[in-house]
This record gives sequence, structure tokens and C-alpha cells, in this order.
Amino acid sequence: MSEMIGLPRRPKRSGHCYELALHHILGMQEGTLIHGEVYSYLLGRVIDHAWVETETGFIYEPESCRYFRKDQLYKEFKMKELQRYSVREAANMALGTETYGPWTEEQRKQFIRR
Repeated sequence: MSEMIGLPRRPKRSGHCYELALHHILGMQEGTLIHGEVYSYLLGRVIDHAWVETETGFIYEPESCRYFRKDQLYKEFKMKELQRYSVREAANMALGTETYGPWTEEQRKQFIRR
């Protein structure tokens, strides 16, 4: 579905969490897209990140292409959720902004009807 909305895939994973998480949620048609912050031990600081939370308590981490227990990952990487999007909301945001994210409050008001 992600290719149908005009957003091409890139093979590189590192640094493309927004793109990969969006492709995952649109392809699976389930879960919740999360935009937030995580602590990067590699960089020694907090960075922006995107991931997908499943209804079963797991997180799809897009750069590693693996699933982890939500409680484990939130604790280990000091994850902080900033925004969450349903499949439909993520599709609307991607179509409306023609970007993978992150999306601003102004963009959310424009493309998400709550």
C-alpha cells in the first residue's frame, strides 16, 4: 500500500525509522504508529524515532526489523511516546504531507479528523 501512495522504498534501514515504520503499518494494516524519542547508546543522546506497537504488547523496531516486548524496550531505551497514529491516520498523514514524518501539530490538524 505504501507504494500506492507514492512513497518509494529505500533499502537502507539505519536512519530511516519513520519511512520503515510507516511502510510496516500500512503493509500489515494493524498496530499503532508511534513517533517519539529514544536514548541512543551509540550516539550518547536522545534522538527522534518511530516504531509500531502491536495489540499484543510487542514493538516492531523498524531499523532492526525485529519485534521486542514493549515493557523491555521502553525501559532499556528510555522510550518516550510523543504522537500515535492508527493505520488510517498514518495513511492520511502520509498522503496529505507527502512525507514519512515526523508530522507537526499543524499538519495533524489539517489531515486528521478526530
